[in-house]
Parts: sequence; structure tokens; C-alpha cells
Amino acid sequence: SSGINAEWSLRPGPNRVTPLISQLRKATLKESGVVKVCQARISAMDIHQGNEIIVASGSKWGDMGVCRYPVNGEDRVVAHVKYHQDIVSCIKFREKKIFSSSYDGYLKNFDPEVKKETTVFKNTDSWLRYFDFTSTHTYVVGDNLGQVMQGDLRCDSSKFTQYSSNGLYKNSLWSVDSNIHHPNYFLVGGASGVVVMFDVRNNKEHVTQYNRSRTINSAFFDGVTGRKILVTCMDDTLTTLAVKDMSEMHSESVTKHDTYTGRWLTKLRATWLPGSSEYFTVGSLRKYPRTMTMYNASEGRQVLSISDEDLMMSVQSIVAVHSATSSIIGANASGYNYIFTQD
Repeated sequence: SSGINAEWSLRPGPNRVTPLISQLRKATLKESGVVKVCQARISAMDIHQGNEIIVASGSKWGDMGVCRYPVNGEDRVVAHVKYHQDIVSCIKFREKKIFSSSYDGYLKNFDPEVKKETTVFKNTDSWLRYFDFTSTHTYVVGDNLGQVMQGDLRCDSSKFTQYSSNGLYKNSLWSVDSNIHHPNYFLVGGASGVVVMFDVRNNKEHVTQYNRSRTINSAFFDGVTGRKILVTCMDDTLTTLAVKDMSEMHSESVTKHDTYTGRWLTKLRATWLPGSSEYFTVGSLRKYPRTMTMYNASEGRQVLSISDEDLMMSVQSIVAVHSATSSIIGANASGYNYIFTQD
């Protein structure tokens, strides 16, 4: 296929559509945009927000593939490594380096240019579920035992400070997210059905919490104001929370969306569009056609549904948007990236 128009639905309204979404409606999928990057189900993915599309994906078998797109006559997968011994749970670019956590208890740093990896953090007594950076040198990690740990890139990989959730978390954490506008604060969410906000300056108690009845897949601050939180829950809801004075969280809007992925698919996690506190994207369990969707957060209204009935016939559990090229990238359970780009 030389490129098939994406299905889209865009309801008119004053000042409701950002230029990025207007461009994304034009994105198409070519055969060259379907790239095998991992040996098995992709369990984590991140894209580098630079001028070109660089995607890092990790799988349930512990391998990681780095894809550059487009390329002329060259291999699209520029690196494929396996330095984790279990599921890759989270991947994040930091400049051109790639950090990844795994159920093997390691947080590692990979430099794709020199093909070198180093251990940043290790705690082999638990499975590392998610991590984020809280400053230039510090990071926070959540694990399957409900532990929240902060480490320092300049220190020994086995040294960390543990944060107390006062019994709120005895089960697995599924996400960790720091606030780039208010860097002392970070969120965790997990199987106990609670979103908890912490202050890095106080590891004895949390700041505030927001309760749901089912597992929290993720809770992410918006990158524009740092005062909105996007929560994906296994009760089939995507909730936008408003943050007041960095001390209170309350529900602002709720969007109904099927989030029950079961055991064979990677969990859905809704994420904010780059540079937006109003729009977000998420994978879809819709059977036909398979789609990736975008919503208006305050209205709980779908603004874009993108699909290709010939080339994309699987659930894209992970979805990310590359703002510089107005592209949208999905990841599926067979180790493939699906890269919709402008013609």
C-alpha cells in the first residue's frame, strides 16, 4: 500500500482543534511504516521528541528495538539489544540516551550510538513497574510490592530513599510521573485503585490522594500547566483531575473508554498530546476497524479516530504522538510499530 487515508472524525466547533490535531488527521500508514522491532509483545515504548522520528520499544521477553523512520534504503531498526532478563516495563528517552526498567529489578541506561548499557538502579527483590525523573540527577521507581523509591544517577545503583504510602499501597504500582512545572511533586497509581501525590521533600507521608474502585493503569500530569492529571482506570474510564495548590485533586471530567485488555495485551495508558493540557490519545479495543483515538479532555469527546483497514489489524496498546512531524505511532502484541506520517 502506498498510503491509505486514515479514518477520522472531527466535530466542528470554535477553537476546539489544535493545529497538531488538524495535521494528524492527514497522517497515513505506508507499508514501510509497519516495522518489526521486538521479538514479542511490546510492553513499553517511547519516542524521541526531536526533528526525526526515533522510537524505542521493549518487549515482554526483555529485548529492545530502536527504530528510525523514515530512512532511504537503510535498515529502519538501528539497534536491537537484550540486556534485560524479563519484561521491559517502562522506557524513556533522555536526550539521545534510553532508560528502561524491567521486572528483573534493574533500571538501565542504553546509549544507542555506542551500543553501551549501564546499570542505574537495582533491586532484584521486586519487579520494577515504572519510573520517572524528578530532577537532572534524581529519579523515582515504583515496583510490584507497592514500594516507591528515589535514587540518584550519581550514587551507587543499590542506594535509594523509600517513600511511605501509609498502607495505601500494598499491591503493584503501575505508573510513576513527575511534574515538570512543580518538580517537587510526583504521582503514583496502581492496583490498589488510588492515585497518590508525593512531595520529594517528605518521604514519611503523601500529600493527597484520589480514589477509584479498580486498578489505576496510569496517572500523568499535563506538560503545559502541571495542574491537570490524566487517569486511566480499569473501570473503563479516562478521568481528568484538576489540581488545586498542589495539595488537592478533584475530578473535572470523565470519559468512558474500554480499558479491559486482559492478560495478553499491554495495559492501555492515556497520554497527553505534546504541548497540550486539553487533548490526549489512547489505544482502542474497538474490533473493526482497529483504531487509535484522541479525546478532548474537558468535554470527554472523541475528536479523532485513526485507522488503516488494510495494514493495521491489531490492537495498538501503546500510542504516542511525534509533534515535530505530526505523526502518530502505535505498538502491538506482535512486536510491531505502526507509524502514521504525513505524505
